[in-house]
Amino acid sequence: MLMLAGGWTGSQLHEQLAGVNSKVKLAKQILNPVTDKNQAETFEIEAFKSQGKQQSQAFAEAAEVLHQFYIGGWILGGFIGLVFGGLIAGRIISRYQADYVPNKGTCFSCTRCVDYCPVKKA
Repeated sequence: MLMLAGGWTGSQLHEQLAGVNSKVKLAKQILNPVTDKNQAETFEIEAFKSQGKQQSQAFAEAAEVLHQFYIGGWILGGFIGLVFGGLIAGRIISRYQADYVPNKGTCFSCTRCVDYCPVKKA
């Protein structure tokens, strides 16, 4: 259950995670151009226009990167959910101990409380 929840959460964050990719940044800049006349176009947009590529090609490349981040978000989120589930299960599951373990809160581990202790209580 935690794997599914983590995977879903990771997949919902794919757009924010993909924002670090240069192709996605370029597609966002093309989609939302600078409207201020005093401000020049960014270097990335000038370089894109000088290559002679179509805007649809830039959007297709960005869509492919977004899809890869979507799949990667599912995988990363599922792994994080698996790790948290393992940590929680490790805390819940108790282990059987056949050996005597003294109470660490009330015992100094001197073994005087054990029946076969060579030093008996006074």
